[in-house]
Amino acid sequence: MMAGREILMLEAPLDPSRQGWTAGPKADVVDALPYIDDDYGDPRVKAEVDRLVEEEMRRSVKKPTDFLRELPPLPKFNFEVLNESYPLV
Repeated sequence: MMAGREILMLEAPLDPSRQGWTAGPKADVVDALPYIDDDYGDPRVKAEVDRLVEEEMRRSVKKPTDFLRELPPLPKFNFEVLNESYPLV
């Protein structure tokens, strides 16, 4: 608990049909919702979060581009404006 409030975490059973970063016992679990979790403004929480991120980055063998490579391709749209804008993003 942080500041007397319960920490919520979303959990679901592993889905064997999933691949890449969404599969297996080492799958990344999203347990922070930036639009709900406002404790990051607390300097103690920020320091702990920064420490955990640095620790995870040291343990990880992946580079940021590895995560992007595992994502599915973007859908193809027949909207001229969108098709011209995607390469800019």
